[in-house]
Amino acid sequence: MNPWVVFLGMAAVTYLTRFAMMPLMGRELPRPLLAWLRFVPVALLSALIAPAVFVSERQLVLGPQVLSALVGVLVAWRTRSVLLTILAGMACQLLLTQVF
Repeated sequence: MNPWVVFLGMAAVTYLTRFAMMPLMGRELPRPLLAWLRFVPVALLSALIAPAVFVSERQLVLGPQVLSALVGVLVAWRTRSVLLTILAGMACQLLLTQVF
C-alpha cells in the first residue's frame, strides 16, 4: 500500500475525531463516558506493553521478562512511584538475565 495513502488516512481520522468533539466543548460529558474514559490510558499502555512481555518470535513466551513485569506491577501497586517501578523492573530483568 502506498505510504501516502496511509498517512493521509491517519491524518483524516485524527482530524475527524477531534472535529467531532468540538460541539461538546463547553458542555460537561456524561458520567458513564467519563467513567469509561478513565480506563483508556491503562488499556492503551497494557496493549503496548503486553506483546513485548509475552510474545517473542510470534510465540507466547513465559521468560524472565514476565517475572520482571510482575515485579514492576507489584512495585507500582504498592508504591505508586513511576521511578521505583522502572528501577525495580529493570533490576529484576538484569538479575534474571545474568542468572539464567
